[in-house]
Amino acid sequence: MRICMTKSYAILFLFGFVCICGCSEHEDTNNSEYVSIQPQYDKISLQPTSDTIHLALDDKSFSTIRSVNSFQQDSVVYLAIHDKRLENINIYEALTGKKVKRIKLKRYLDDQIYKPSSFTKNFDSIYVSNYQSLTLLDSSGKVKAKYDFVDDPPLSWSLIGNDNPVYSKDNKLYTAVRNNVNEKSLKKIQKWKLFYEYDLSTGKAELRYNFPDKFRHSIHGYRFLNSSYCYNDSGRFVISFAGDSLVYETDFKGYHKSYYAKSVSQTTVLPEIKADEFSDEKAFENFLFTDAYSSIFYDNSKKYYLRIFRQKITKAEYQSKQWSVKQSVIIMDQNHAIIGEGAVDPNIWLESIFFMPDGNIYARVNSKDEYALHFVRLEYVSIN
Repeated sequence: MRICMTKSYAILFLFGFVCICGCSEHEDTNNSEYVSIQPQYDKISLQPTSDTIHLALDDKSFSTIRSVNSFQQDSVVYLAIHDKRLENINIYEALTGKKVKRIKLKRYLDDQIYKPSSFTKNFDSIYVSNYQSLTLLDSSGKVKAKYDFVDDPPLSWSLIGNDNPVYSKDNKLYTAVRNNVNEKSLKKIQKWKLFYEYDLSTGKAELRYNFPDKFRHSIHGYRFLNSSYCYNDSGRFVISFAGDSLVYETDFKGYHKSYYAKSVSQTTVLPEIKADEFSDEKAFENFLFTDAYSSIFYDNSKKYYLRIFRQKITKAEYQSKQWSVKQSVIIMDQNHAIIGEGAVDPNIWLESIFFMPDGNIYARVNSKDEYALHFVRLEYVSIN
């Protein structure tokens, strides 16, 4: 009898231990408080001007780029361009167009290069995310720090760039996580996290923030799960998902809010796909035939949020291969109230938006030109 009781207590103890361990695992359930604010779409829009920046490409540079960052050092403004084809970071003087530095990532990274992304803050702080770690370089190629990614879940890599910046506060470094989740598995989606938090003292990496509830109970395809984030003056993160009309604000602690950020042109709803009917072709067509959102930016000068919206294409356009997608910019004030939305020429790559030190906004235009990079200045225009 004593032996049986001992086994029973042992089983209960182990069960309790497992439960406690399971409960102690950090999980951001993102139960956000919804804040409803009446939108006004007709107050302001973002439109191109005649001002442009032109950077001539030499024979060691290509026009396919991953990202653009601007920074100022010793009163000179620079543009850091990530060359996607050669995986170099080329730094130019913005005013003269002169190339002053080429950083060959393949030379300075120990790992094999695979789908890298980068974010350049200045000559001394160049972050590069590869498939195994996040590396901090300076412009000479010296490795100043290296942060390894976690092993579980697999393929949890940092993603950095214009619309997913590197942000640091309280001795922590934050980046987005590349969307490598298994799009066919709800279990995987429910466990997947969207941000890295690196402790700068210990180098330890921790994953934070789950998908919102909207994506945790039905399958839609990975494209609708893609996200972008910016950070505001309060040090909180504001996140936009391709398949969600809401935007989410969080501090990864106790602050979780969501806001109405729907385009006035949205006419479709997020389509679901049954697991046994899922195919890559079906998921791709669903995305093309559905209105979706893209990058989000914070204009620190004006205290505005800029959210990119892309309209669906029709089946006739799909069959004729005419995929010129209409796009617009939703503008929200610092309280997340929509104050305007305006269509923007499809030839402007809105996901490349960057802010100059003086507050001016630029984005890439005429991307088909193989011999130069062109950036057009955007400005706010009153609609009324």
